[in-house]
Amino acid sequence: FHRLDFVDNAQAAAEVARETPINKVPYLIDGDKKVFDSRVIINYLISKHKLPALTLEEENTVSSIYSCLDSGVIWFLMRKDGFNMEDQGFFLSRMRQRIPENLKYLTPWATKLDPAKDWNYPAMALFSFLYWANARELMKLSDYPEMAKFLERFQNAPGLQDTVL
Repeated sequence: FHRLDFVDNAQAAAEVARETPINKVPYLIDGDKKVFDSRVIINYLISKHKLPALTLEEENTVSSIYSCLDSGVIWFLMRKDGFNMEDQGFFLSRMRQRIPENLKYLTPWATKLDPAKDWNYPAMALFSFLYWANARELMKLSDYPEMAKFLERFQNAPGLQDTVL
């Protein structure tokens, strides 16, 4: 595990660009294999370690979480570059809608999760998104009380404290 601040560190950005043609994190280097994008990484690890594949429901859940993440990353980078984030154009309006709509979809699932038995890839993906978006002030957790409770319930999940920035 290697942390990179590739947004504000030119050397780290060059490392990411050198290691992966899609020029984004995460990526995995496993011996002579390079694996790009978190969805491909998780599928690679599931196959390599002969773990059960994600169910269709889990895949849809992860897709919904990734929709939030995609919108959040776009929002974060555009805001960092000085775009007017209050613009009412189609693209930004759509980005503003995606996170709340997906969190609404995910809430019934997230409220049922138990940290003792449900610390799996979909739960990890949701935790990662919520932590990341909250830390970068892309959303107010107070607007999503069930998601705030999810973060609180899972804050001591195995391995989490080793990876939180």
